[in-house]
Amino acid sequence: MPTGSWYSLEDAAWTPRSWFTEDEFLTDVRDTFQYWTRDLQGAPTLGSLEEASETLYEERVRETLARESEDGGRKEDATAIHTVQQAVLDALRKGKTLGNTHHEGGTRLYFNGKKFVKEIFGVEEALNEFGTDEEMLECLRSFYDWDSRQETYPHRPPELDVWKFIQHQLEK
Repeated sequence: MPTGSWYSLEDAAWTPRSWFTEDEFLTDVRDTFQYWTRDLQGAPTLGSLEEASETLYEERVRETLARESEDGGRKEDATAIHTVQQAVLDALRKGKTLGNTHHEGGTRLYFNGKKFVKEIFGVEEALNEFGTDEEMLECLRSFYDWDSRQETYPHRPPELDVWKFIQHQLEK
């Protein structure tokens, strides 16, 4: 449409009649739909459906695909990523740590003076040492993969953002 886009959302739901009356079910469905669409901006009308233009639709599709292609073809600055990675390794060598804790134990990532270490403690225990910077970087990237993309899942954030996230997690 010239002034906006129309969307249709359909949901097929049912519940055993022994659980709810029809009125209770419809009230729950209405409340749920309002919750799902709470952040969407609605308009009373965008105009007549006859005003819809196939040409305008195709133009918007082309613009969207062009933006996706541009974003997909963008190359990251390997030098900037390497700089942050080295800053993380240097901080670990100087005594900073990375890791997490939870009710069953946790994980610590640190430098023991000779090698990088991944120590798992608690219910499960393990001690892994890494002989090279590359092995430690791979371990860190894997360890923080989920945490670094929680806000973008299922899409992956730029690699530089991931390493800045990891750098921000450094502790004394």
